[in-house]
Amino acid sequence: MELSLCLKDLMAKKYITLDVLNDAIRSFPYTFADKTDQPQLISKAFSTKGTIGGNGHENWCLIRLLPLLIGHNIPEGDNTWEILMLLKDIVALVVAPQFNEESLYILDYKVAEHRDLLQSTFPDFTLRPKHHYIEHYAELIRMASKETMTLRVILTEADIRKKLAETIYSCKAYPTTEDLRAVAKALVNTHPCLQEPGSPSGYCGWTNSLKDKMGNYRSKMRSLGQTDIMVNAGKIGRYSTSSDPPNKNIKKPRKGEVNYLPDLPDGQDASSLEMLRQQLVDEMKRKNPDAVFINQKMDMTLSLRRKDVVINKPPVSQILQRWPALFRESQVYQEFSRVVGKNLKQEFYRSIDRHCPQLIQIFRSKRGLAGHILSDLLQQAKTSDIADMRCVAMRGLPVLLGDDQTEFFKACFASDDGDSYQHVPVGILSLENEDVALQPLSLRLHPSSVGIILEGNVVMDNLDNIPQAMCLLFGLTYALHLDYPKCMGNTFLFIQQVLLGLGKKELKGKILAVTNQLTM
Repeated sequence: MELSLCLKDLMAKKYITLDVLNDAIRSFPYTFADKTDQPQLISKAFSTKGTIGGNGHENWCLIRLLPLLIGHNIPEGDNTWEILMLLKDIVALVVAPQFNEESLYILDYKVAEHRDLLQSTFPDFTLRPKHHYIEHYAELIRMASKETMTLRVILTEADIRKKLAETIYSCKAYPTTEDLRAVAKALVNTHPCLQEPGSPSGYCGWTNSLKDKMGNYRSKMRSLGQTDIMVNAGKIGRYSTSSDPPNKNIKKPRKGEVNYLPDLPDGQDASSLEMLRQQLVDEMKRKNPDAVFINQKMDMTLSLRRKDVVINKPPVSQILQRWPALFRESQVYQEFSRVVGKNLKQEFYRSIDRHCPQLIQIFRSKRGLAGHILSDLLQQAKTSDIADMRCVAMRGLPVLLGDDQTEFFKACFASDDGDSYQHVPVGILSLENEDVALQPLSLRLHPSSVGIILEGNVVMDNLDNIPQAMCLLFGLTYALHLDYPKCMGNTFLFIQQVLLGLGKKELKGKILAVTNQLTM
């Protein structure tokens, strides 16, 4: 009511127009919770209706941001503007998370000043019951704490769904049904009054309504220009804007990414990030690149780099030219941490070491062709040293999971020209000494050197062993947004889901069988 009254008066004084105010509301760069609570545009009929519309969250956002929206248009000393600023201060004090005697004294003073100025500026305005109640705010807070505030929020089911959608989106833009089911279950367990009568689980309806709400929320985020949602605009529904059928090639996190397509950093745009990228390229040309400088600039340019690899999908050779630092061992680990939020090296080796003893037992129990291959690997292990056991585990896992290693693990002499692996899209290369006979399946545990093959080229070399190469290659699939090699799909999914606990919880048959054996 007061917002409508005061805005109407400011427009009558020709300080602002409705179009100016609405343009300011529309173009303001909202961040964080303000993105979802941003004020509604005000209709032309607001002056006759006596209200600007919108809910409490949106109007609270409006009055809080009003000085930034139109404050520069208002002359100093205007009483109507002062009423709005006093109201803004009162709201801020009332919803403060903590109170002390000083803040309550200020609240009393602001309330009294606000009422006097409102009545003197608008003598014909009839005070409402809340204007009388507001005078007792400070005393009521002293007596009974903040539970008696008139700004208490009584949540409806729609409010709950909205808040849940905001929270879920902050973690994952495209949650799975399992994710939503877990949220719904936690909701009714925490608040039993929200359980659904007659539902077997008590939360089936919540799960379904959250699915719908997340779809609506993504549409809202798309209209606000959210990058990880905008990339799929036109791919969903009947009105596909690309040559692909609707719902195909939807770009969303599928492997547990938490920073899939992040927005640009505050204060940066595409051109400034491109300048930082060029600085990185120049730094990598130096004999001894500055590791601290590289890490800082790689952190800052994550949004540009993710747009490159996810949306543009250039060849690996082009990524190598544009982002050479991405192929340093330290940056593979750092990029995984940026995208997934986990320490790849630590989690990978810790999990392998935990499962190694049981894996070795499973290898020894196998018969047939798989048993013969695994037995050969075990015989090559020189000791029970953990490094040897890791190598056996990494070479034996594909055999156990039924993957075809022949097009993934490649071996050659250092003097070879690369013909043996130029057709390999994703793989690991073992470089052998000239006096070593290359085995058909390249099953040697201890090659002289190991490299990583992407699109027929060695992108990382001089690695110490196969577990290190597997760990780095797995990290590169995230950093470069690569599909897992089809011939090793089960092995890479095992690393993702079982060793690192990323992505979907449902396991494929062979992976589930091995996982069950590990837990026996």
